[in-house]
Amino acid sequence: MKNAPWKVIALACLLFPTPSLFGDYIFDAITNGRVDLVGSYIDEGTPVNAVLENHQPMLVVAAEFNRQEIAGLLLSRKADPDSRDENGKTALAWASRYGYDGIVRLLLGAKAKTDTHDTDRKTPLIWAASEDRISTVKILLEAGACPDEQEETGFTPLHHAADKGFDEIAANLLAKGAKVDIADTVGFTPLLRAAQKGNASIVRLLLSRGADPDKVNRYGQTALLLCAQNGSADIAQALLAAKADVRRADPNGFTPLIRAADSGNNDLLKLLIRAGSDVNVQNRFGWTALMRAASAGRTDVVRTLLDAGADVHLKDGTGFTARKYAETVHAAGIVELLTKAGAKE
Repeated sequence: MKNAPWKVIALACLLFPTPSLFGDYIFDAITNGRVDLVGSYIDEGTPVNAVLENHQPMLVVAAEFNRQEIAGLLLSRKADPDSRDENGKTALAWASRYGYDGIVRLLLGAKAKTDTHDTDRKTPLIWAASEDRISTVKILLEAGACPDEQEETGFTPLHHAADKGFDEIAANLLAKGAKVDIADTVGFTPLLRAAQKGNASIVRLLLSRGADPDKVNRYGQTALLLCAQNGSADIAQALLAAKADVRRADPNGFTPLIRAADSGNNDLLKLLIRAGSDVNVQNRFGWTALMRAASAGRTDVVRTLLDAGADVHLKDGTGFTARKYAETVHAAGIVELLTKAGAKE
């Protein structure tokens, strides 16, 4: 008689398959690793693909909590290896996210699909790559997972690796043929993401695999513009070695040199000047690199620009010169430098 309540519950579940009937007792048994209890519930009539009160099938719960023995039991009882929770995540997605390689192999052995998308269009490989699960990434790639699937944002596994600086994952994805210039929903390629985040080693890796150094995103930014804005001289050097266009401006006329003057990295500025940057180019507002450096009080940058032939007489759209900007921020040293260079106003 002691098992009667479970039989009643199991019979009710079969007759009225409402997820809420499969309560916390099954969830607790799975998360606590009670293989014996889970097996007895199934023997007494609980469907192997039962959805619990948290809206997850039993196999998904086992995968999320790394209960490999229970996952094996469920699969041996013919549980659907591709069953999903309410967010569309499969057991393989959960196991891949957390790097539970034993369960990943178990699910793949049961013919789980490698490229299923959840509601955010993330695949198991995207989850593994985004969480730096290198061993899981290798397993999924060997199982045939597509390296170019895109989630809702347009990110591929390679975008995640480039964005977060996961060098080994990036190398493995590229070795399996990941597309190097694929763009996300705002036009960022993996190279653009790596340049924006300052991940120099991945920038070099992507360039060595043929990434286009002059691709632009939706905002008209190149990798060189992004790294100049962030003051990254080593990335700029790699891009220039790959023949990136040093004079290419964004839609507002900002060149890498103007952005470098903003960032204040004098070594980067010198690198861009040696590569052929126009020190007197003006953006749509009439600003030059010299004006930007003067307005920020960057004495060393001003001196470098003057040595490179920056014109102290140019005016922006409001009639301001570099000297006027320096006076506005009370940068007396810069005012003196500009005056000695011939600035009258």
